Amino acid sequence: SILWRQGLTDESIMHEILGFVANLCHSCDSAKAAVTVERDPGGGRAAVSLMQRIIKFVWRPRVDVGAFKLALSILQAIATAPEPQIALLKTGFVSECEKEL
Repeated sequence: SILWRQGLTDESIMHEILGFVANLCHSCDSAKAAVTVERDPGGGRAAVSLMQRIIKFVWRPRVDVGAFKLALSILQAIATAPEPQIALLKTGFVSECEKEL
């Protein structure tokens, strides 16, 4: 959570975070599943998964193109494994994308 917040304020850090996750997700079904698990961030905030954070990041205005492409590649990788795919579909991300077309 601290690393993610830092990435939101520094494009180069976010690019590295997303590149790391993309590399893991493209070659490991366990990583795809782990990205979809909701974790308690503490402080009374609602549980959130890394996938949900990535989706929220994608919809931010003025996202760096490189980071945007990495974020989408992670979501594409998640969609290739059955259980993570279900978690992705439940977020409504695909239907939101359809609205933007």
